[in-house]
Parts: sequence; structure tokens; C-alpha cells
Amino acid sequence: MRPARTPLILFELRDFLKGHDTVSLKQICDHFESSEEAMEDMLQIWIRKGHLRALDSNIPCGGCTDKSCSRPKFFRWGK
Repeated sequence: MRPARTPLILFELRDFLKGHDTVSLKQICDHFESSEEAMEDMLQIWIRKGHLRALDSNIPCGGCTDKSCSRPKFFRWGK
């Protein structure tokens, strides 16, 4: 994984999100070759500024029925 370049990558992240209707955390991490933890921190910056929304996912994680199981995370740019 490449080291985080926070100021520049925030704008690259913004441009990537604007170019997609809805995007998953996995897609974002794959695109930027970054960890989920690092990306979630940067996504939170845009969420706090009111530019990005985290969407509720009704998609199961992969076959279990445990409600505490993690579900895929999706995001959408705009209000």
C-alpha cells in the first residue's frame, strides 16, 4: 500500500466520488490502494462537511443472518 498523502488524496477522493453515483468502500480502497481504516477517516471529513452521505446497506455480508455482521458500506456524493 502506498503512504497516505492526505491533502492531495482528499481532492482526488472528492473527484472519484463525484464521478460515481454510488460507490462502495471496497471500490474506493481498491482504486486508491489504501486500507479501509485510512479511507474511512478521509470519508468522514467529507461527511462532516456535508458533501458525502453514507448509505444504509440492505445487502447481507455474504450469507449469514447475524444482524451484528458487517455489511458493505456505500457512499454518495451530494446532499
